[in-house]
Amino acid sequence: MRIRTIICILLVAVYASCTLQDLITAMTPTATSPGCISFSPFVDNYTPNYGPFPPESLIRTLLNVLVSQTGYRCIHIYDLGGSYATVVKVADSLGIKVLANVYISSASLTISNIDSAITTANTYPNTLLGISCGSETIYESNNPTGARTAVESCVRQMRNGGVTQPIGYIDVFTGWCGGAEASCTNFFSALESSVDFVGLDDVSYLALNSQSSFHGGKTHTREYSLANQQAMLQIKHYLE
Repeated sequence: MRIRTIICILLVAVYASCTLQDLITAMTPTATSPGCISFSPFVDNYTPNYGPFPPESLIRTLLNVLVSQTGYRCIHIYDLGGSYATVVKVADSLGIKVLANVYISSASLTISNIDSAITTANTYPNTLLGISCGSETIYESNNPTGARTAVESCVRQMRNGGVTQPIGYIDVFTGWCGGAEASCTNFFSALESSVDFVGLDDVSYLALNSQSSFHGGKTHTREYSLANQQAMLQIKHYLE
């Protein structure tokens, strides 16, 4: 079973709501709950791109293993269409809560993915706790401003589609800064009126072992991670 510990850290609640608190509570590790974990049903030869796609029976088996062998009762998934919609369906039957991304890659993919996400979100309002309109979409784009516009369009379409769960956006620190790897002066304040939460993908180990210039003289993963979180708190100040 392919499982990765979640590294997304929710830092900002822009609009207060009970459902948003449910999301934060589910993701926060405690003495009795480890929080959320990333989950993918694409094991063995199954692939999300061209298939074959995992059957519902396999997805149920994987989630049953999660329930029987771990304390996790919250998962993070990377889309809401196709096999991932089935993941939400099975999670609903097992009492597992879900945080999900809407996969945004190109205009041709975005429309169908958002439609699928709206359907799934409205079908399982008590299981799907929150939705991120994209993940690292800005960071991976050659046109950060255009990518930000796509994220905002996704949020708008989700709300117009009747989605009541918290809607936010997740990126690495440099994505939030518009690709800048210095001081965060280019952060996207336009998202302020769009999202219920912002998330940080904290990949400090990978960043420290890459060619990124945003090391700031830091050589330890924990030091770099704390610096990223402090920078996100600066964004929090402007978003609230």
